[in-house]
Amino acid sequence: MAISFQAIRASLLASATATSLGGLRCRSCSSQGDSALLLLPLRTVLMTALLAMLGLLPMAMSHSIGSEVQKPLAVVVIGGLVSATLLTLLVLPTLYYLVERRASAEARLV
Repeated sequence: MAISFQAIRASLLASATATSLGGLRCRSCSSQGDSALLLLPLRTVLMTALLAMLGLLPMAMSHSIGSEVQKPLAVVVIGGLVSATLLTLLVLPTLYYLVERRASAEARLV
């Protein structure tokens, strides 16, 4: 299956065309397979971040010897993972959308 440039562009702009977390629409996708690509970045980012957070959860909840050093470190790392995930899923695609919209507006003027 050949992946079109339109599908790659649409996957970068996925959050801008999202109707809900699970249902994404792609206006520029040429086939059903291309629109299935929209869910791949969402799945990979969420699975990676959730796995790392769950791995650090016992360290953040511990009360044993040495936990006074481990606990703050785990809490900070989990907070960083949460903020990085939100930036990756919400802010970055929004910035891509704004840049693309500005570029297309400038292209129409020329």
